[in-house]
Amino acid sequence: MPKRRPHSLSLGRLVAALLLGAAALTIGAFIVLAEASQAAVLAGAQAVALATGQERARQISAHLDIAPHAISGFERRLTADLIELSDPTRLEAAVVGGLLEHQDLTEMTVTFASTTGGDLSWQLSARRSSPTTVLVQITRQSAKGWITTRRAPNAADEEAGASDPTQHPTFSTPSAPQHFGQLLWSDLAFAEPRPAGEPEVVVTVQKAIRHRGRVLVIRAGVHAAALDEVIARAGHDDRVKAGHIFVSDRHGRLITRMRPNDRHVLLDEAGRPDRDGDVRVSDREVPSEVVAALARARQTKVKAGESRTTRIAAGGGAYLTTLTALPAGFTQDWMVGVVFPESAFLDDVRARQRRAMAVVSLALALMIALAWLAFRAFRKGFDRVVADASKMCTLDFSPDPRPAHFREVQGAHDALERAKTALRAMGRYVPVDLVRELFADNRDPRLGARRIDLTIMFTDVQDFTTTAEAMPPERLAEALGLYLSTVATAIASTGGLVDKYMGDGVMALWNVPRTLAEHPRAACEAVLRAQVAERALFDSSAWAGLPAWVTRFGLHRDTAMVGHFGAPDRFSYTAMGDGVNLAARLEGANKLYGTTTLVSETVRDAAREGFVWRRIDRIAVKGKSKGVTVYELMGRVGEVDEEAMQKVARYEAALDAYLEGRFEAARRAFAALGSDAPSSALAARCETLLANPPAPESWSGVYRALQK
Repeated sequence: MPKRRPHSLSLGRLVAALLLGAAALTIGAFIVLAEASQAAVLAGAQAVALATGQERARQISAHLDIAPHAISGFERRLTADLIELSDPTRLEAAVVGGLLEHQDLTEMTVTFASTTGGDLSWQLSARRSSPTTVLVQITRQSAKGWITTRRAPNAADEEAGASDPTQHPTFSTPSAPQHFGQLLWSDLAFAEPRPAGEPEVVVTVQKAIRHRGRVLVIRAGVHAAALDEVIARAGHDDRVKAGHIFVSDRHGRLITRMRPNDRHVLLDEAGRPDRDGDVRVSDREVPSEVVAALARARQTKVKAGESRTTRIAAGGGAYLTTLTALPAGFTQDWMVGVVFPESAFLDDVRARQRRAMAVVSLALALMIALAWLAFRAFRKGFDRVVADASKMCTLDFSPDPRPAHFREVQGAHDALERAKTALRAMGRYVPVDLVRELFADNRDPRLGARRIDLTIMFTDVQDFTTTAEAMPPERLAEALGLYLSTVATAIASTGGLVDKYMGDGVMALWNVPRTLAEHPRAACEAVLRAQVAERALFDSSAWAGLPAWVTRFGLHRDTAMVGHFGAPDRFSYTAMGDGVNLAARLEGANKLYGTTTLVSETVRDAAREGFVWRRIDRIAVKGKSKGVTVYELMGRVGEVDEEAMQKVARYEAALDAYLEGRFEAARRAFAALGSDAPSSALAARCETLLANPPAPESWSGVYRALQK
C-alpha cells in the first residue's frame, strides 16, 4: 500500500472541516439569539417584579388608609356636633360605631384633656376582640386616682391604679405644637393590655385636634396580622408565586410574617434582640433569598413611592428583587419587597430553547449525515471489501449479507462471499484454532513434528453399532451431529483441541497448539462437563424418542510427536506415539470393567487435587507388555456421596488383596460390593485364578488385555 504524505489534505478532511464549520456557525448564532431572548425575558421579569411591588405597596397603603379615614370621619361628626364629648354614652356609641364601620379596623381611641381646667382628662377606647365583639375601656380620674373600666358583652370589671393617658406618648407627641393637627403613624407595637399567649401587634395613626376648649387625640389602629393577610391574598403572576412578598423597614427587619407561626419580638436596628427595640418579626429560618433581599434593603436607598429592582444570588440561584417604598405619610418608611427566582421566568424559555436546540441539532446532524453519506457513497462499498478481506486474514469467514450500493462493488463483494463459503466448508475439516495459531506466529505449515507433553483423550459410544442399525440414516446423522457438538463444546471450553472425529468417537489433545497449564486437570474437567451436557441433551426435546447414549472416555498423559503429517500437498495436524495408542486402549478397556472413564496414573498424579479417583487395576493393554495402573474418574471433590466414597475404599482394599495374590480374600471382598461392575469383573477374575492358580514367582498382578 502506498504511503500517504504526512499532513496532506484529503477530500474527506476538507468536507469534514466545511461541515463542522457550518455547524459551529449555526450553533454560535443560536447561542447569541438564545442569550438575547433570555435578556428580553429577564427585562420582562423585572417589569413584572416592579409592577408587583408597586401594586402591593398600593394595596398596603389602601389598607392602612382605613385608620386615617376613620379619624377623619370621627372629626367630621365632631365638628358637625353629632358627638357630645360630655355625654359618655353618646361618645362611646360614636367610637364603637366608627370601629364597626371599618371591618379591618382593630382599635379606635379618643383621649382628651381640658385646657380650661374644667372637666377631668379621660380616655375612651374601643378594641375589636373578634369580628363581632368589641371591648370598651374607659380610663378616668376619680377620688381614688386613675381607674380603668372595661366592658365586654355580658362582662365588666374595674381596675384601680391606672396611669394618666394624657401623659402617654400617643397623646403627648401628637398634641405637641410641632405635630398638632398632623397624622402621626406609630411603628408596630404590642397592644395594651397584652392578652395571654402571643401578644397582639398593631400599627396606629393619631391626630390631635381642639374642640370647645379641649385637646383631643383620636387614634385608630390596624392589626398587624391584617397586613399579612393583604400580602397573602393579593393576586399576582403565577411566576411570582414561586418567590416571596414581604414588608420590611429600611433596616432590613421584617414587618410582615413569612409563615403564620412566625413570632413578633423586640429588635434593635441591627436586628438583635433588645427590650427597648422595635416590634419586628423574628427572621429565624427565613429562606436564604429573603435574607439576601433584606440585606439589600439595608443597603438600598429608595425614596417614598419609588421602586428599585436588583439581582441577587442566594442558595446557588439567581433572584430578582424589587423594593418599593410606601408613599409619603404612611408608616415609618416601610418597603414592600418582592423576591422570586429568575428560573420562574427563564425555565419556560430555556425549555423552548432546548427544544429548538434539539431541532437545530437534529437538522444539523441530518444535513451533515446526508452530506457525508453523499461523499462516502462511492467508497463505502470498497471499504467493506477491504474490511471483509482483513477479517478473512484472521480466519473470520462469517457471511456479510448486506448489499452494496454499486454494481462493481457488489461483484467484488459476491466474489469474496463465495470465497468465504469455500473456506467455511474447509473449516469443517481443518482445526481453525490451529490455523489461527499458525497465522498468529506468521509461519507457514510444513511437514514435521516435535515432542510435546500432552494429555490425550479418546471417546466412544457404547454399543453404537447396534443403536445405529435401529435408526433411519437421516435421524442417525442428526443425532450424531448433536452428540458430537456437545462433546466438542465441552472439550473446547477447557482449552482442548478436537484432533479428529472417528465415526461416533473423538480424539482430543490438550496443551496444543497453545500452551495450557495443568492440562491433565483441564482434560478431566472436560469429561465431567461433557457428561453433564450429554444428560441435558438426552433430556431435551431435540433428543425426544431416542435412548440415552453412554460415552466411554480414555485419558493419558505422555510426551508424543505433534505436528504436520501427510504428503507435501495435504497435511494432517495430529499426535503420534505410544501415549496416543495407550489413551485409545484405555477407552476400550472400559468394556472390561463396566466403567465409563479410565485414566492413566500420569493423569491421576497430575490432576489429583479436586477430583475423586478409584484405583481400578494394573493392566497391560493389547500390544504392550508393561502394565500401568488405571483409575476411574468418579467426580469432583464434594460432589461424590459418602456411600460411593466408602465403596471406593472397600474396592481398593480388595484390589490390594488381589495384587498380593490373596485371591480368595479378594474374591469375597469384591463379591461383597454387590452389583458394582468393576467389582463383579474382578471377582470373576479371582474365581478363574482360584481354579488355575498362577505360580507365586510369576505373579505380578498385571492383567494382560487380549482385546482393544
